[in-house]
Amino acid sequence: MVIPVIGITSARQHAARIDRLFCMKRTMTAVLLALSLSTAACTTAVVARPPRPGMVLVEGVWVVPPRIGAVWIPAHYERVGFHRVWIAGRWRY
Repeated sequence: MVIPVIGITSARQHAARIDRLFCMKRTMTAVLLALSLSTAACTTAVVARPPRPGMVLVEGVWVVPPRIGAVWIPAHYERVGFHRVWIAGRWRY
């Protein structure tokens, strides 16, 4: 007479399933770690050439003076009486 041993088979299947899950968790952890390290190694370099000689930075844009000898006076506050007045940038010839 053969007595089926259900408890041992189920225990083995359960242990095998737990081993597969543990292996999958370990693999996913390794993959996520590798991906995070690879993105940390990415770099971006922005290379911008300097402006030509004679160009002036006017309100965030490099421009050529309207004539030789012109000087850009940047915007600033100026005191007029008891108040401060905003003076826009301009070219001085």
